[in-house]
Amino acid sequence: MKSLVLKDVTLFIRNGASIRQDKTKRCGHPITRIETLSGGVFNYDRLGYACITDDRYSDYYLCDGDVLFSHINSEKYLGRSVVFHKVGEEQIIHGMNLLCIRFDQSKYRPKFFEYYSRTPWAIDYFRENTKRAVNQASIASSAIKCMPIPDVSLERQDAVIGILGSIETSIQSKQEALKTLDALVKSRFNEIIIGANANNLLGRFIKPYSAARCTDPAMPVLSITKEFGVILQDEKFKKRIASADTSTYKMVPRGTLIQGIHIDERNFGLQNVVDVGIVSPAYKLWLIDETAVVPEVLVYALRTDETMDYIRSKFSGSVKRRESISQSDFLHCPINLPEKMVQQRFASFMQLIDKSKFIVQQQIKDLQELLDSKMDEYFGGVEE
Repeated sequence: MKSLVLKDVTLFIRNGASIRQDKTKRCGHPITRIETLSGGVFNYDRLGYACITDDRYSDYYLCDGDVLFSHINSEKYLGRSVVFHKVGEEQIIHGMNLLCIRFDQSKYRPKFFEYYSRTPWAIDYFRENTKRAVNQASIASSAIKCMPIPDVSLERQDAVIGILGSIETSIQSKQEALKTLDALVKSRFNEIIIGANANNLLGRFIKPYSAARCTDPAMPVLSITKEFGVILQDEKFKKRIASADTSTYKMVPRGTLIQGIHIDERNFGLQNVVDVGIVSPAYKLWLIDETAVVPEVLVYALRTDETMDYIRSKFSGSVKRRESISQSDFLHCPINLPEKMVQQRFASFMQLIDKSKFIVQQQIKDLQELLDSKMDEYFGGVEE
C-alpha cells in the first residue's frame, strides 16, 4: 500500500497548553489529561480542571474531529489515538502530554487514522521511535509528523470507516447486552436473596481449613487472596499447583490485604494442595458447608459492594501490603443468605444467565475476529 506523510494532511500537530491542574476543584473549562484517553475512548469523567473561566486558552479548545494522541505514557499505551467528537458548544482545553492532531478533512479522515494507529504496522513505527526512560516512555512530535500513513482516496476511507464502524457498533451492543445480563443477576439477587431478609453471619456457612478436618478431598474451598482478585480458580492455576512450579507464581505472605474471593468449583483435591505446600502459606483457606449454602451463591454474596465494604472497614496493619482482617471479624461478616432452598432458586437463575452470557461472549469473539481480519485486509503493509 502506498503511503504519504502525516504532516502533509494535517493543519497542525502540537502539544497542549501547560496548565497546573487543581485536583480538589471541578470548576471552569475542563482540560484533557493522559487519563482522558483511558480505555481507548474519550472519558469526560477523567478531565482535569484549573478554575479557568475566561478564554485565555481559546487557541487550545478542542474542535470536532481532533485526534488526541498519547505520546508520553507507559510504553504499552504509546500511540493510543482517539477522535474527539464535540457536543454542542462545549469548550475543552487541550492540556499537556497529549498531542492534538488536527486533520485537513478535505484531504484525510481522522477516524481512518485512528483505525490505522491500531494496526501492527503503526505500532511497529511507534516502537521504533520510542524513547525509553525509567518511569515512562515518549515519542517525539517530530517523529509523529513524519509518520507514514496509507495513501487512499477519501471515498475509500469513508467506505472503510463505515464497515469497521458497523462492526464496532455491533461489538459495543453485545457488550451492553452483557452489562444488562449482569444487572439482571444483581436485580434477581436483591429480589430473592436480599428480599428474604435473613441476616446471617458468614461463620454459619464456612470454617477455617485444617488438615484434620479435610476428610473429603473434593470439598469446595473458598480462598481470600490479593493476587487473583474476584475470579474462579482455573485449570492453569491447578496445573501450576500440582507440578509445584513456582517460577511464575507469586507467593503471598500470611496476613496479606484481602481484595478478592474465589472458589474452586471443580473440586480440586484439597489434600493435594496442602501436600505441595504452595497454597497453604499463600492463602487463607476455608471449607464451605454445602448443607447450608450453595457455594456459587455464597461467592456472589461475598463479592457485593456491601460485603467488601465491611471487609475493608476491618483492615488492620500499618503497612498496606500486610494489612489483613482478623479471622473473628471475617467470620462475623454480615451476610444476607436465607435457607438453601431459596439460594438454589437464585443459583438456577444464575446458570440460565451464564448460558446467555456465553452465547453473547462468543458473538463478541466472532465479531472481534471479523474486525481484526478486516483491519488486515484494508490496511496491509504501508510502504515508506
